[in-house]
Amino acid sequence: SSGSVSISSADAGVSGVSGGMMLATGLASFGVSGLMDIATGSTSAGDSGYVGISTGTASGGTGGGISMSVGSGTNGAGGGISLVAGISSELGAFGGSVVIVAGKSSSSSGTGGALIMAAGDGSGSTGGSVAISSGAGVGSSSGDTALSTADSGNGGSSGQLDITTGMSLGGTAGGVNIAVGSSFYGLGGDISVSAGGPFDGAS
Repeated sequence: SSGSVSISSADAGVSGVSGGMMLATGLASFGVSGLMDIATGSTSAGDSGYVGISTGTASGGTGGGISMSVGSGTNGAGGGISLVAGISSELGAFGGSVVIVAGKSSSSSGTGGALIMAAGDGSGSTGGSVAISSGAGVGSSSGDTALSTADSGNGGSSGQLDITTGMSLGGTAGGVNIAVGSSFYGLGGDISVSAGGPFDGAS
């Protein structure tokens, strides 16, 4: 194996703060600023390396955060952020998953972290769109999309699921469309709406 490279700041004292670390490329007045690439090496017969980004545990305080942001564009578009899982070419294998999970609260009276997905505002034009879709099945079925709230604990209420459109100050408010797909050689999909009933665990 090739040798490892470790770069770290020194530990702090009993009540001090450990040293910081900053990796940055230089500024560019009229050109393009430098590129920063963090990657593991490729392999031809094994598994490629792992990249982990994490903050330390806080025994008596707040855990550190991780912030990923791209620069603004004063004369063009702002930079994008892309999270893409790996492709699998092996027969019968799955492509990589993308998992985003908010933090759990282990306290008896705590609240779990929120997961917020929002498109950008449009100051003088249209705000950004949000699209959630499953993958296409080229030779088989497409993937499912599930929107649900979790079950409640004993004596609590399960979460509510709201689908609403925004208000309109001078135009037409947006509509809500619920539709199922057509089928060329089979049956069209169904729409099923049902209300919850009592459940005592006896049946």
